[in-house]
Amino acid sequence: MRSKSPIKQKPKKISARALDWLQGNYHVTISLSRTQRALLAQCGRRWGFGKRPCAEALEQLVTLGLSDLPMVERLWQVRANYCMREDLHFTDYVNSLAAAFMGESGAAKKR
Repeated sequence: MRSKSPIKQKPKKISARALDWLQGNYHVTISLSRTQRALLAQCGRRWGFGKRPCAEALEQLVTLGLSDLPMVERLWQVRANYCMREDLHFTDYVNSLAAAFMGESGAAKKR
């Protein structure tokens, strides 16, 4: 008896939504790397978000970032200038900082 080859399926889209039903008017979809999603979920669990740790952590980080926007902009500029001087990809560098903070290894890649 000959076995059938597996059916090729499209990868499932992973989506998490955090929504305040009283004030939530918009859904924003962004692409995250597996590492970013794992770090966000880990943060969310550390902060006590059980049902949707990734989405809720992301929502809190956006809210915190917007509440301290001048500070975030200054920090972003410092990091961006460093990456320019060291010839690093900004996103890889920031992800490596987040991974190091969370206790994982990761290195920023050169451009």
